[in-house]
Order: sequence, then structure tokens, then C-alpha cells
Amino acid sequence: NMPGVNDPMLYLGILFSMFCWHTEDNYMYSISYLHHGAPKTWYGIPASAAAQFESIFVSRAFAPLCAADPCLIFKKSSMVSPAFLAAHGLRPCRATQRPGQFVVTLPRA
Repeated sequence: NMPGVNDPMLYLGILFSMFCWHTEDNYMYSISYLHHGAPKTWYGIPASAAAQFESIFVSRAFAPLCAADPCLIFKKSSMVSPAFLAAHGLRPCRATQRPGQFVVTLPRA
């Protein structure tokens, strides 16, 4: 079984909770529904800029860590500020999700 693919997953967020930059397993789509609570801010990179994001991640944001673990970019363990990405020429998209709304992410986005 693959968690989140053929076994559903539930994430519970609390005040100041965050989630690391990542792509979905096998570059699949994802869908998120916000049941209730405060609005959730999403940051994303368009699929057309995925290679640029990966280059910044590996060569500028986490160079020593990626040298030690080439698979680091595929793990949900690293956070990069949207301002850091913008400073390196990549402008992340931003969306606000409110209760009762869905957010769908596209492959490699």
C-alpha cells in the first residue's frame, strides 16, 4: 500500500503549523479540502519552473545536505522561504484556502 494513494491520509494543522516543499509521489495530482478553521496559505511553483526550483534547492539552499543525501529533495524535510526563492529569480505563486474550499495541485507543481 502507498499512503495517500490507495490509503487515504488526513493532516491536522494547528496554529503555526507548516508543511515542507515537495512534489507528490510519482508526480501525481493532489486535492486538499479545508474543513474549518483559519485560512491556509499555500505557496507553489508552476511545473514549468520545477527544474529551476530543484536547481536552487540543490545548489543554493541545501548544497551540503544534498551532497550528503542526493534524495533529500524527494523527502518532506526541508523548508525554503518564498523570499529566498524570489531572491534567486523564482517567484512562487501564493493562494489562500478558506474553510469549505478545495485546492488541487497538478503534477510536478
